[in-house]
Amino acid sequence: MLGRKIKVKEMIFIAVMYTFVYGVTTFATKVPVFLSQYALPTIIPATFATILITLLFSQVSAVFFSILISLGVLFITSFQPIPFLFILSSSIAAAIVVEKNDHRIDMVFSSIILSILNIVFMFALSIIVNVDSGFKAFSLFGVALNAFISGIFALGFLTPLESWFNTASIFRLMDLSDTNNKIMKHLIFNASGTYHHSIMVATLAESACRKIGANPILARVGAYYHDIGKIIHPRFFTENV
Repeated sequence: MLGRKIKVKEMIFIAVMYTFVYGVTTFATKVPVFLSQYALPTIIPATFATILITLLFSQVSAVFFSILISLGVLFITSFQPIPFLFILSSSIAAAIVVEKNDHRIDMVFSSIILSILNIVFMFALSIIVNVDSGFKAFSLFGVALNAFISGIFALGFLTPLESWFNTASIFRLMDLSDTNNKIMKHLIFNASGTYHHSIMVATLAESACRKIGANPILARVGAYYHDIGKIIHPRFFTENV
C-alpha cells in the first residue's frame, strides 16, 4: 500500500506516535479547559508526530498516519466533527509542507506556514460546521502555537531519531551532499581522480533516479561516498596516478 516494504522499526515508531497522540487527546478530554471541541485541537500533538514521520520515512506514511489518528480523535470525542476535521486537515497539510523542505532552517518557515494554515482551518471549520459554542480567540492562538512548537520540537528530536533508526532525513542528506565538507575536501586534494569519478557517477545516478521515481538525493550522496575508502591509499588506484 505504501509502495515499499515497511520496516519493523517504522511500524513501531508509528504505533508509538499513535499511542502518544491518542493518550494526550484522551487526557485532554478530562481537563475542563479543553472540553470545547474548538479548544481540544490546541493540545493534540498530531502535527508533531506527522512531521517526524514525514521526515524520517515518507509523506505517504505520514498521510496514512493522519487519517488513522484523525479517526482515533473522532472516536475519543464521541464523533464531534471539529477535532476530527481539524486534525485531518492540519496533519495532511503538515505532511505536504514539510516534505518540500531541503534545509533545517526551512523548518522554521514551515512552522510559521503551518501556524497560519491552522488558523485558516479552524476559522473555516467554525463557519462550515456552524457550531458557535466554545469558539474563542484562544482556539486560534492555540492551534497556531501548536503548529509552531510542533515544528521546532520535531527538529530537535530528529537528529537522535535518525541515529536510532539508522536513516537519513532530507536535512542530513543535504549536509552530506555538500562537497565543501571536510572529507570531500580531503578526497579532492588527495585523490582527485576518485573525486571526479564520484561526481560523474553521482550525476548519472541522480538522473536515473529522477527518471524512475527513486530518491535522487539519496543516490547522489551514495555515489559521492561509494569510493571513499580509496582515500587511505589513493596511489593504489590508476585514476589517481
